[in-house]
Amino acid sequence: MHAALSFAVAWVGVAAFFFWLGAEFVGLALVFIYVGAVAVLIVFHYLLTRRDTGKDHGFNWAGAIIAAACLAG
Repeated sequence: MHAALSFAVAWVGVAAFFFWLGAEFVGLALVFIYVGAVAVLIVFHYLLTRRDTGKDHGFNWAGAIIAAACLAG
């Protein structure tokens, strides 16, 4: 859920740069297409997908290493 919201905020920031540069059409297209459609689809997918909450999988070390590598990059 946080990733989908961060995705939407990032595209709003990109659209703000386009507004700042005077390309209003491109900025509005980014807001309508990416924030309005793709981010909403991601949120609906997350909310409608069943998760197995009964099992505790522990800490995801592979995910932490990949996240640290992306942060370092």
